[in-house]
Amino acid sequence: MARFHRAMSFLKRKPNSPRYELSGPWTSFWELDQHNGVPTSGGVYFLLANLRTRFRYPVGSSSVYYIGKADNIRRRLLNHLSGARDCEEAWRKRHDDRTRYYPKYQYAAAYADSYAWIPAWQGMTPRSLESWVIGDFIATHHAPPVGNQKIPWKWV
Repeated sequence: MARFHRAMSFLKRKPNSPRYELSGPWTSFWELDQHNGVPTSGGVYFLLANLRTRFRYPVGSSSVYYIGKADNIRRRLLNHLSGARDCEEAWRKRHDDRTRYYPKYQYAAAYADSYAWIPAWQGMTPRSLESWVIGDFIATHHAPPVGNQKIPWKWV
């Protein structure tokens, strides 16, 4: 549990900001399809690397490799699991089309370990919650998570 608190230490409580309620079974990403506790509601989710992996950023390091938003967290996490499994299968078969997978799926195939989420609440949309969360990550590490490709410049 301490590993998750360390990984999520970038989440800051600012004046007039949402109160983050981090949730999740924090179990194996690869067993996600067997867990029923993941909500079908909207929010922000985090994908974390295994215990041995921390990604270096301009300031510090983190095991968080992707932060995303979803109107249905469970469905979106299962999409990530499917993409990661497809990418892992392509690697195993040494297909030449491995580069057709988004970096978030390549990072998942190589490093995925666990996940967590913050449900949206009080009329806040997943998109606005994501902007707060990624903004906190960038403020702490001076870069977005390695698996996030499209970051609006207003967050930097």
